[in-house]
Amino acid sequence: MSDAKSRIIDAACQLLEQQGFHATSINEIVDRSQSPKGSLYYYFPGGKDQIAAEAIKAAGKKTADSIRENLKDITDLAVGINDFIEMVAEQMEKTGYSAGSPLSVVAVETSTIDGPVNAACKTAYGEMMGAFAGVLSSHGLEAEEGALAAEQIVLTIEGGILLGRTFHSRDPLLRAARQLSRAISEKIKQKNEVKK
Repeated sequence: MSDAKSRIIDAACQLLEQQGFHATSINEIVDRSQSPKGSLYYYFPGGKDQIAAEAIKAAGKKTADSIRENLKDITDLAVGINDFIEMVAEQMEKTGYSAGSPLSVVAVETSTIDGPVNAACKTAYGEMMGAFAGVLSSHGLEAEEGALAAEQIVLTIEGGILLGRTFHSRDPLLRAARQLSRAISEKIKQKNEVKK
């Protein structure tokens, strides 16, 4: 990917995360990326919808890669997921609660609009759930059980981000981390008892 295209996608991710899809303009993306407007339309002939869709897909991939990277070598899955969510809470707090996930803001805004941006949100959530499901599978959960648990993890994290940004507090995410940690510990304990 060219530097200019990458800068445009990064700028779009930041703006979407801070203010959502509808409030983000092409001119803001141009200004934030420090790219000529001609470059933007060269790389994204579909305009704002295409930029947003590619930015959301990139954010979903980045998050999925982070999940895999942070959880790949852990021995205690519950502790690993707890630590991962605490890291998300810390990042959210560092931005003054203006960031957390470009995906959640845009997904809500475009949920009733059938198009490339909504499709990108579905793809990004699918990547994140797939990353968690892969980690859960490596710790012995069956595919269906792992997929359901992965969906619950993503639901809980996204809800924690939403409440955290609303109340300007990392506490909702920290509580979510503790609840998920307990649920995962219990699930793995039950799985191990069945194997005995």
